[in-house]
Amino acid sequence: MQDWLSTVPWVLLAGTCCSIKETLACLPECRPDVVLLDENMPEIGGLEAVAPITQWNPSVLVIIMSFDEARLEVARRMPLVDVALYKQELRAKFAVLVQQLMRGEPSV
Repeated sequence: MQDWLSTVPWVLLAGTCCSIKETLACLPECRPDVVLLDENMPEIGGLEAVAPITQWNPSVLVIIMSFDEARLEVARRMPLVDVALYKQELRAKFAVLVQQLMRGEPSV
């Protein structure tokens, strides 16, 4: 994932983390505009991390990815989640989605 993200034009990878606990700890230093979360993380899932991440910075954009349709449906109903998509769609849709979100356009 890190290798692929580093090849996406206009994306500056601020950091990568292996757990939500690590993610929450690195937010103040990394100061991301967008947080890409795997819904299936050790200890705390990506959905449970959305609230503390957006409390840290209400303007941060949150993208949830998962292989599980039921969890994606939950994420799509969460007002603090900007986009929820299948992991297998990430490479094809990520760049366009982030550009839309950064411009304040709704994503589908």
